[in-house]
Amino acid sequence: MKRHVLLIALLAFVAINASAQRKFNVYAVGFYNLENLFDTQHDEGKNDYEYMPNGSYKWNDLKYNRKLHNMARALSDMGTDMLPGVGCAVIGVSEVENAHALTDLCAQPELAARGYKFAHIEGPDRRGVDCALLYNPSLFTLCDVKLVQYVQELEADSAYKTRGFLTVTGYLAGDPVGIIVCHWPSRASGSFYRESGGRQVKVVKDSLLALNPNMKVMVMGDMNDDPQNKSMSVELRAKKKLKDVKEGDMFNPWWAILDSGTGTLSYQGSWNLFDQIVMTPNMLDIHKTKDYTTLTYLKCQIQRFDYLINKEGKYKGTPKRTTASGEWLDGYSDHLPVAVYLVKDADRVAIDMEEVKKLVAARKPKLDFDAMEADLAKIVEKAKVEGENWTEEEWKAQAKNTALAVKPMLTAVMDLTKKIQQDPSAAEELVKEMESLDLNGGFERIGKLMEEFEAIADKTEIGKKVMEDDEFEKQIMKELGIEEMLGGMAGSIDDDDEIGIDKAVEIEEDVAPVDDNVHPIE
Repeated sequence: MKRHVLLIALLAFVAINASAQRKFNVYAVGFYNLENLFDTQHDEGKNDYEYMPNGSYKWNDLKYNRKLHNMARALSDMGTDMLPGVGCAVIGVSEVENAHALTDLCAQPELAARGYKFAHIEGPDRRGVDCALLYNPSLFTLCDVKLVQYVQELEADSAYKTRGFLTVTGYLAGDPVGIIVCHWPSRASGSFYRESGGRQVKVVKDSLLALNPNMKVMVMGDMNDDPQNKSMSVELRAKKKLKDVKEGDMFNPWWAILDSGTGTLSYQGSWNLFDQIVMTPNMLDIHKTKDYTTLTYLKCQIQRFDYLINKEGKYKGTPKRTTASGEWLDGYSDHLPVAVYLVKDADRVAIDMEEVKKLVAARKPKLDFDAMEADLAKIVEKAKVEGENWTEEEWKAQAKNTALAVKPMLTAVMDLTKKIQQDPSAAEELVKEMESLDLNGGFERIGKLMEEFEAIADKTEIGKKVMEDDEFEKQIMKELGIEEMLGGMAGSIDDDDEIGIDKAVEIEEDVAPVDDNVHPIE
């Protein structure tokens, strides 16, 4: 009898010990409305004049750099209550102007220390504000980025453009993940437009699941609606309680938080919770099995850092904005950030990550814009410091280095142009192929650095002479093997060669026209 009792005790000890040794990985996923993160330059076709040095906000380099610092501080703190020194694996953001602002944001020390990158596609919003996704590449593997346009359902609104739905796919903890980042039309536009947004986002979500039923899909953003509003609860089918979530639904954990009397933005003394992250049923432990062999929702939390809240004055207790009542407050945003925490068995993460590495290795490589940008940045910095003392040969050497740094991009563009000229009917698919190579606004980043190098050269007599030397340009093209590509399209390298590139741009614009006359739905 004693032997039997000892055996049972031993088995119980082994079982308890095995359970105690099971380890889990936790991941944070966040969203933050950055409230008008504009740079100080005008973007053609955008109504961004108020955020320029001579605009109504007197938006100068000091204010822009302070805004970048403040945003980076908050973004880097998100998720650190559970994951100190790690923070969020991915963070959706809204109200950011362009790839330039995102590049400057990710260059801030707090974000650069963790290697954050961004996924972004320029949208048609009249003011120029877009959505983007920041991600830590050591935790999230980026696969694809698309901007699904918001389609006006009413014929009377057909010419009006507003923010689309940034749709990003990748791998987190070895699981396939889809993230749809939104900023739905403002309340001034009427509920119909947000309900339309809910209907359209559901279609996007369903299409991701149709391609891969195992994909964990999260819809996040500033919805300009609370969880109980029709756009979220009916059109997107985001349910309040786990037990009510069925196939085709989503789960909205923020509903209960709003019921508790708090939110992410305050208006006339009341809280709203417009900033939400909702998820598909395959991310939920509905039956409390605690299996955790795939990414599973753990909890959600408003990231209510003390420094984000006004401590005194008429705005006491509300989010500390950048500007209020015409006064620059050196604050953060009128919204508070939010985060959800996901959990997965650590051993399973290791196994699944090995499979992801194989899948990624088998994929067609993307253009390495980061490497090109790093090489160009070094050349530009050197030109700033030493350029005025360079000889003609030194200017020529550095000009050649700039062309060499961007040769992969030039090759890709020339190849696309040639394909379009050979088969104009395939233009749309070919342009999409080119967009798939540019996940982080790479073309824009490279273009700005090239412009900066040319501007530095133009300030020196020798540099300007080199940049205007057509024969030298032809020589570089020939040495890099680009002359042959250009010659195949236009016959020879002369001023007319630019026609080939211009035509490609015209075709692209025909495929995806941008109407500057967009509706002020914000």
